[in-house]
Amino acid sequence: MCKKFNIDIIAKTTASAAMSTSKNVLAKTFINDIEVKNPEDEHNWQLEARDIFEMPKYRNPQIKTIKKRFETPVGILTSSYVYNNSAKTIFQKEYFIKKKEDIKILKYMYDDLEYSPTYNDIMKEEAKIGEDGIVAAGVEGSPIIEMIENFMGIQNFLFYLYDYQKDIESLYDTMFAKNVESLEIIARSPAKLIVVWEDTGTGLYSPDIFRKYIAPVLKIYSNIAHKNNKCILVHSCGLLKDIINDLAETEVDGLTDVAQFPTGNINLIDIRKKVGKNFILTGGIDSTVLVNPDKRIVKRNRIKLLNDMKPNGNFIIGSADSVPADTPIENLKLIYKLVEEYGYY
Repeated sequence: MCKKFNIDIIAKTTASAAMSTSKNVLAKTFINDIEVKNPEDEHNWQLEARDIFEMPKYRNPQIKTIKKRFETPVGILTSSYVYNNSAKTIFQKEYFIKKKEDIKILKYMYDDLEYSPTYNDIMKEEAKIGEDGIVAAGVEGSPIIEMIENFMGIQNFLFYLYDYQKDIESLYDTMFAKNVESLEIIARSPAKLIVVWEDTGTGLYSPDIFRKYIAPVLKIYSNIAHKNNKCILVHSCGLLKDIINDLAETEVDGLTDVAQFPTGNINLIDIRKKVGKNFILTGGIDSTVLVNPDKRIVKRNRIKLLNDMKPNGNFIIGSADSVPADTPIENLKLIYKLVEEYGYY
């Protein structure tokens, strides 16, 4: 689709540079309450918990419910999801962590992870894309974002952080150690770009939580990436106004998929003024613009963004996290024409 509309590709989800396996954790999948055997996934629970939202095999209108069951020697964790056909995506209905005792099970599961390189996947994707873009190797975000998005949800995470702080911080340390282990492999891959799947933004946590638990993680990630001569960007599709200076101080090379108003709470030109001209910024096309039926609004919005960002460079225009399923194709064609006309500097 990107090649069809002459859109340069930053492939962030199509290839992995590291694969995890867990010998002592058995992952089971139930589709519409019927168990489905996936031998290749049975000992790859992390993939099933993390990437289920991206997997084409689950994006099927015949699928009403998906349930995951992770069996370990110290206990069992379960979760459930629903597929929404109008949105063409999957939503998590039930999180894995439901009581304090579940924390130790998840900690065991992370301790049990082993990683191996999958560099051939990166090289195959690079050959496929050729001169039309770049392949990025993805790495897990901070343990905080994983706890919120995959295992607990916002409410339970906040309750558990304050009620069982030592337990959560012990889990955090284990998860972070494994993420670093994975990143060390990823950073040695052929991919020139690393993207941290952080979903950065204060809609999910407070600035204080970001500064205490997340910023230090990003700084260590940056050090590992730079040691291996890699550029590192952080996926930042959320509310950034109150943490943008802290983000810049983590020494990452930039932010990707940045959302402006109304989805975000700061415009890209204001971010640029705060972080300087050497910081890479990508995104800026809000979903509300992409789906707008009034092409005059789309045109006016995009021309302003391009003109705002041109003076300092280091900007790649793109979607602010995602392209909604009901985006008119004509809007994508129009945006490409506007980039050709106004986007060079």
